Parts: sequence; structure tokens; C-alpha cells
Amino acid sequence: MRTVMLLTVSFLIPCWCVCNPAAVFADDGVTLESVIAPGPHQADEPVAKEVSLEKAAHFLDSAALTWQKDRKCFTCHTNFAYLYARPAISADTTAHTQVRAFAEELVQTRWANEGPRWDAEVVAAAAALAFNDAATTGTLHATSQPRWIACGRCKQKTADSAGLSATGPRWNRTITTA
Repeated sequence: MRTVMLLTVSFLIPCWCVCNPAAVFADDGVTLESVIAPGPHQADEPVAKEVSLEKAAHFLDSAALTWQKDRKCFTCHTNFAYLYARPAISADTTAHTQVRAFAEELVQTRWANEGPRWDAEVVAAAAALAFNDAATTGTLHATSQPRWIACGRCKQKTADSAGLSATGPRWNRTITTA
């Protein structure tokens, strides 16, 4: 149920922000150190009378940071979804910075030492990081480039020997968003 809620919120936030571009919120102070778990949903909890992007952002921040803090892993249904959705409200938050840093650590450190847990993790990380780059800086970050992703997938091969060098003009383009 929590996964369905997170994915629903992750979809609704970008839709709402397209219709209401002035809806950008400042950092509400949720951090890895101060996060309080959102808690389980209750069947009898009241339905909100109106959409609150501030509450949605707080929920996304809390869910992603709680998962990161408690489980110490990056997951498709929580943290990767967060990297897609959070910039639609604002990426200028401590929570977003901490989740993004955790994704970069996954690619640069964990994969270098242990490799990815499964093939889908490589695809999910590449897509989420690139999408997050497009939504935040508009430029593909070094961690998002194929040489890192290839190193995670093919631990014994370097990205260059796999034919995936990130130094060519194809990977040095600026990402543009519509």
C-alpha cells in the first residue's frame, strides 16, 4: 500500500506543478538526522479536502530518508521514484541533496567495491540520475554518465574497454527539458 501511495504522489506532484508553476516550497527541515517515519496508512484515516504540495513533499522526503536511514539501500519504489518526483516541487532541500548523494555513493562506491545487486538496479540508477539531472541542473552529472553505469554493470571491464567511454561528444551534451 505504501508503494502505491508513493508512486501516486510521485505522479501527481509533477502534474500539479505543471498546472501550478508557482507551487515551489522551501526546505522544511527534514534531514537524514531528523527524519520521522511517516508511519503506516490506516484504512479509516480521513481523506484530505484539498491537495497540499507541502504535505506531499514532506511525505516524499520522510519516506525516502526513512528508507535510506533504516534499510541503507536504494530502491526503485522509494528512492529512485523520489529522484524523479522531488525536483518537480523543489530540489533545493537538504533531503533531496542527501538522497541524491546516497544515489551517487551507490554508483561510485558500492558498485566499485561490490557491484550492483541486480541488472535492473543499473538501469534504474542510470534513468533516475539522468532524469534528476535534467530536472535540476540541465547537465548530465559525472556520476550519471555511462562510464560509471558501465563500471557498475561490468565490474571486471572498464567502461572504455566496454565501448562506453563518456569522453566522446555524445555524452557531453547539455540535457534540455521541455
